[in-house]
Order: sequence, then C-alpha cells, then structure tokens
Amino acid sequence: MKERAHSFRRYQWGGWAVLAAAFFVVFVHRYHIAAVADNLAATPPKGLGLSGTALGNLASIYFYFYALMQIPSGILCDSIGARCTAFAGMAVAAIGAALTAFSGSLALISVSRALVGIGTAVIYVGVLRFLTLWFPTGRFATMTGCTSITGNFGAMTAATPLAMLVLYTGWRGSFIVLSVISLVVAVLVYLVVRDYPQDLGFPAVTEQAGQNGLALPELWSALKMIFRNRLTWLCFLIYLGASSATFSFNGLWGISYLMQVYQLPKGVASSYTLMVSLGIALGSLFWGWLSDQCKRKKPIVVGGVIVQGILWTLLITPAADGALLPRWLLPILLFLIGLSAIVFVLTFAAVKERNDVRYSGTAISVVNTGGFLGGALMNAAVGRMLDAGWQGKVVDGVRVFSQGAYHRAFLLFPVAIAMALICAIMLPGERACECGRGADLAKGHFGK
Repeated sequence: MKERAHSFRRYQWGGWAVLAAAFFVVFVHRYHIAAVADNLAATPPKGLGLSGTALGNLASIYFYFYALMQIPSGILCDSIGARCTAFAGMAVAAIGAALTAFSGSLALISVSRALVGIGTAVIYVGVLRFLTLWFPTGRFATMTGCTSITGNFGAMTAATPLAMLVLYTGWRGSFIVLSVISLVVAVLVYLVVRDYPQDLGFPAVTEQAGQNGLALPELWSALKMIFRNRLTWLCFLIYLGASSATFSFNGLWGISYLMQVYQLPKGVASSYTLMVSLGIALGSLFWGWLSDQCKRKKPIVVGGVIVQGILWTLLITPAADGALLPRWLLPILLFLIGLSAIVFVLTFAAVKERNDVRYSGTAISVVNTGGFLGGALMNAAVGRMLDAGWQGKVVDGVRVFSQGAYHRAFLLFPVAIAMALICAIMLPGERACECGRGADLAKGHFGK
C-alpha cells in the first residue's frame, strides 16, 4: 500500500513539476523580446532596423494570439487532455523560437512570434486542468500559487540571465537556445504527464476526474451565461487595465527606457526590471492571503489599483521636467509596482466563485483574455507614441527616445489603471456568502 501511495505521489508531483517547468519557459518566451529589443532596433546586419512602432506591434502579436487562444485552450484541455495539449503547445513554441532566430524580415519574425503566442497560450490552462484532476480541491489554490511563482521565476530569468545570454550568443543564438529548451520540455511533458490518475490504475482524486469536456451545446450555453454576467466584464476590464502597464514595461519597453533615460548598462537595466517580476511573484501569494484574512476582495482590489497608479505616476513624472529619480530608488519602486500590479489575480478567484462550478474554467479563460489583450494594445500604443516623439537621434543604429517621449508614452499607464479603478469601484457590494453558487452569480455578489 505504501509503495502504491509513493508511486501515486511520484506521478502527481512529477507531472506538476514538468508542467510548471513548461510554465517557466512560457514566461521566458513572453519577455524574451524585451531583452533583444535594442538588437532588433539596430540597423542590418546587426538587427532588423525596427522602429518603435514596429517593435510595439511585434511585441503585441504575442499577446494578441495568446489572448485569442484562451478559450480554445480550455476546450482543447477538456477534449484531448492536458498532456497532449501542453506537448503540442511547447513544440509549436519551439518552432516559433527557432523561426525567430532565422528571421530576416519583420513579416517572418511576426509569424514566428504568433506561433510562440499560440503555443505558450495553452500551458497555464493545462496546468490548472492537471491540478484539478490530480490534487484535492483544498490544495488547488496553494498549487496554483506555487505555479504562479514558478512562472515569475521564468520572467526573472528573462531579465538579467537572458540579457547575459544575448551578450554571449547574440540575439539569434538566444532564440536557438530557447527553442532547444522548449523542445526538451515538450518531450518531458509527453513522457511524464498523464491526464487522469485512472490512466495508471489509481482511483480518481475528485469527482471531476471522471467527467468529459463540455458538449458543444452546453459550451455555447455556458458562454452565453458568462458573457451576460456584468461581473465577468468588470473583472475583464480590471485585469486589462491593471496589467497592461506591467506587461508593456516588463515585456518590451522597460529595459530600453532605463538604458536610454537613466543611462544604465543593459545588464543593470535588466536586473531592475527583474524587481517587477519579483514583486509579482511575492504579490501573487500576498494578495491571496490578505483576501482570505479579510474575507473581502473588492476593497483590496480597489486599494491595490490605487497604489499601482500612484507608483507609476512617481516613476514617470520626473521625466516631465528633466529630473530623474535616484538610481537606488528605482529597484524599490519597481518591486512595489510589481507587488501592487498583481492584485488583479483576485479577479480570477472572484469570477470562478460566482459562476456555476461546471463553467468556472471557461469563465477564468474569458477574464484572462483581458489581460493579454491589454498588453497587446498597450505595447502598440506606446510604440506609436514613442515614434511620434522621436527627434531623429540614432546611436549605433538604434533609435534613442528622449525623456519627454517616454513620459508622454507612459502616460497611457495611469490612464489604463484609472479605467481599472473605475471598474473596481463599480463592483457590486459584498457580503459573506457561499463560494461557487450560481445563485450568487445572478445576484452579482463579489468576494467571499
């Protein structure tokens, strides 16, 4: 009996570890473009000579396709399982990264980033599917938090370590390395992960483990119910507004901003953006813990969004009159930005709790679409505004933007956060209620 229990834990934790490793790689893919932004902007043959607008659009492609794949990801995981879905996703991401390394034009590198977005989009949903079927319900939140931390360690790797890799291998070589790593992880997913405990002769962990995916008519009914719910769209817009600044800064413009405005070396600039990821990793646990202690989500979301707006304003305001913040303050400020930005994670719990339990995964995927749509729109908008404020300065073939240009472009950050704040304030009043009840969804209750 003990040997059988040990065997179960080996498959349980081994499967999660491999999928968590895949999620780690997802974050490296997501933020890789920021580490090579200056290389892509350099004139050929060193780079592709991309303008700020082109860079913004290129970074947005990943987020567009990631967002578009959220609901299909849930359907795929429900129909063919997390194992095959995650394997295929990592394989497609590996192909996309390899294609990036050999891209010689904006069109080809755009296709490659689309492939990376499509491939990586399925991983997180696959992890949640695996956790649902292999872990008891009472451990789901803890394991989700552990998965989130693992992913954000990937974001940290995409900062300083990846920047150092680019220095040694060149920007094309770094994509080849990432492609090989993605392919190795894909193989591990296929070899180690199993969809159901029953596949190996173990009993089902939860009653959901024996259920099949939603039939098409039921899926359509679920989507209509979710889309008609006011809470879904409020959470969608909160996630869109509260995350877009962080996605844009950490995912593309942050390193270039710190290099060009604060005159920091690339390695130091990337280590500063790493602090945002560290704040996000710790915040994902902190906000959940605080919500559990207070038994309320709305005031925490409102407060977190306000703090984030203030912090972004502190970062970008000095550029208006030419004054700069002390360098020692930057990593502290960026850490606090990451810590406050991740407050949007509570929208997942809220929309999950206020939907019929059968459709909670689909509801989460709808809200999750908002964040990546926001990142895509913000990247493109910032790029256009930077190009509009460019004064023609070029250093080593790379466009250099002024403090004022960055300031005007980054004003979009507090604007997006203000929208998130308005939606957070509009959230329905709270009261203690039983989680996951469809009746509460109809009444519009938010929070525990």
